[in-house]
Amino acid sequence: MSYAQRMTTKNNTLWTRGFILVTLVNLFLFLANQILLPTAPLHARSLGASDEVIGLMVGAFTVSSVLMRYLAGLGADRWGRRLVLWIGIITMAAATALSAYLPAIGAFFLLRTLLGAGWGISSTASATIATDLIPSSRFGVGMNYFSLSTSLAIATGPVVGIALYNGRGAPTLFMGALLLLAIASATALPLQSSHNKVSTPRQEASISFSAWNTIRPSITMFIVCIGYGAVTSFLPLFAAQRGIANIGTYFTVYALCMVVLRPWFGHLADKHGYGRILYPGIVLLGAGLLVLATTATFQGFMVSALFYGIGFSAVQATLQTQSAIHVPIARLGWANAIFFMLFDGGMGIGAVIAGVLSTAMGYEGMFLVMAAALIPSALFHVL
Repeated sequence: MSYAQRMTTKNNTLWTRGFILVTLVNLFLFLANQILLPTAPLHARSLGASDEVIGLMVGAFTVSSVLMRYLAGLGADRWGRRLVLWIGIITMAAATALSAYLPAIGAFFLLRTLLGAGWGISSTASATIATDLIPSSRFGVGMNYFSLSTSLAIATGPVVGIALYNGRGAPTLFMGALLLLAIASATALPLQSSHNKVSTPRQEASISFSAWNTIRPSITMFIVCIGYGAVTSFLPLFAAQRGIANIGTYFTVYALCMVVLRPWFGHLADKHGYGRILYPGIVLLGAGLLVLATTATFQGFMVSALFYGIGFSAVQATLQTQSAIHVPIARLGWANAIFFMLFDGGMGIGAVIAGVLSTAMGYEGMFLVMAAALIPSALFHVL
């Protein structure tokens, strides 16, 4: 039996105690990660790191996260989601606490790598618990409500993190992240995944499903995230070149679009089908990159943020749902791991490609190429 067949009409409630708890856990996990994400390079620079070392540190965080996502997915299916979630939270907490007391660039490099591993484990486990608990008839809207916790963290975490670092210093920043992880732990204590409660037929190894139903939307997300990696890595530098101040507003507008629109996209996808949300979303992503490449004003950057935020919300909501909705319960950990591995991998590769392209043709040409690269994502998903 597939995930799409596992819920009956009488068990169609979305806002259960478990779903609310795991959404809150995900919110605090993402907040802990997001307040450290933009401040880690600043702290590394204060410890004497060069640009090359900072780049390697960011890469090590991404690689460890991607690798551990796959192992976390397999572990969640074999040993249970809750155990894997706790391993991830404890790993993140240990790396964060030690970062406050080991002020050396070598130690910080290793701790960021360890934090990436914990992040990959915990975020994969929380997403898998959520997919366990959402009724199939409301899967689109359920995943979008769950993902609102991610969007809220992206909208507020970097601003809070930079304010803490600039105002109070690195020790206060790390203690703030540790406090958020403690809140996530307290929220996770009463949490139970439905994985261990499913009936025997759903756990049978003989359940047949097509892995391609997960891999196809995940590869599409990988292609889309190549452009996303370019935006997150080079937008501040491009804005500075254009003389645009307060570019953090771009990410606020982008994140608010996701917060407001994701539930609506979920309703539309459940009612009208995923294709009607996905392809317009890809068009809006391309429009956002085209505006970004050709504008020289703050207003133009905000229009780009609006287009890109709406488009990314539609695309991610659709593809994440497609990657999991037809997967048996016993393989949901694997499905979530594949999706987020390719999500993170696309961002990492996109940042590298964008660096090469921007050196060769400037930021304008690079963003134009990234807009054109969205065409293969749509073609691949169709064909």
